[in-house]
Amino acid sequence: MVSAAQTVFRALERELEGSSALGVESMATPVQAISFPSIYEARGGPLAGTFEIDANGNSLYRKYVLFYRDSATKEVLRTEVPIPPGHSTEHTPLQLSFQDFGSGPKALDSYAQNGRRVGTGVESLTAQRDGRVLSVSLRLSTEDGREQTYRSSTLLRN
Repeated sequence: MVSAAQTVFRALERELEGSSALGVESMATPVQAISFPSIYEARGGPLAGTFEIDANGNSLYRKYVLFYRDSATKEVLRTEVPIPPGHSTEHTPLQLSFQDFGSGPKALDSYAQNGRRVGTGVESLTAQRDGRVLSVSLRLSTEDGREQTYRSSTLLRN
């Protein structure tokens, strides 16, 4: 169980290093999910994992990252929502559900699809932001029915 929790937290914390407190969003129903903007280039591209700054030295946000729990499989999945070049979100990241990328704002759970598995045996995924600190809790279960809760807190930029 410990390694499963570490895998999820490591993936979350890596992305949160390049995020902003203003854009963090979470929900408990209908899907347990956490989303936040990221300065890191999207996966699959030639610059994946890198970031860039504008002429004034400010970070440019390139995508939103969404971690969500699939209740049927008890997996935590990760997906990305690209921020179109030139969109105002590049400089001022708001919560994903407030964004209009051409088809109007969408509920956070509408983005919870086509994710890549980062954790299994997850009974719950919850997040709470207090100022610049994001605390995430995972409740995991084993095949023999034991459960354990793990928590991680990350200090966010701005």
